[in-house]
Amino acid sequence: AAVLQQQVLRAMLPGEGENVFVATLDETPGALRLVRTSASDDGQINFGSEVSALMSDIGEVSVAGDAVKLIKRGGGAFCTLWAERTSDAENWAAALKRAASYECGDEDALRARSRQLHEQIRALEEVGEQRGARLDKLINQFNGTMNLLVAVQEMVEQQKKVILAQQVAVAALRSEVGDERRSAPAASGGGRIIPVRLGDPAGAHETP
Repeated sequence: AAVLQQQVLRAMLPGEGENVFVATLDETPGALRLVRTSASDDGQINFGSEVSALMSDIGEVSVAGDAVKLIKRGGGAFCTLWAERTSDAENWAAALKRAASYECGDEDALRARSRQLHEQIRALEEVGEQRGARLDKLINQFNGTMNLLVAVQEMVEQQKKVILAQQVAVAALRSEVGDERRSAPAASGGGRIIPVRLGDPAGAHETP
């Protein structure tokens, strides 16, 4: 059967999360087929369940950036497709809107197409792994920053306790010094001793 368009794409169906699919637009009977797929470690492509829709049931096809959105006739989303590049998304939108020819023939062509699909799947999976690694790195950096903040806060609290203890000690020393000053005898020498000679009719005289 003639294939108008075929590519590994990310897609999201209503009520589901984003998954990797092999998307195929067949000329006969004019249907879009989405087959869930993944690549195993030994290089094999694993195919899962299939979702399909007749293009006659699709009422609107719109493209925005790398996303192609398909709306059913009468309303309601069928799916959203994400291509690797904006140009791929535009090609898909054009293929969904018009007829095109693409013959998928002999075994060699099928093998080449299979290798291409496998490479695209691996590329998408690597992108997901890289995003996960970056997220893990950010989480580790955040945890490290939080641990540093906790350590600084604990150090500040310790310094507050030390300063409070020093203030108490200084207040005690000031109080002790004040008590010693109040208990010390007053220094003499504020007046003079006036000798008195006996028999002096005028009484005591101050010595010059």
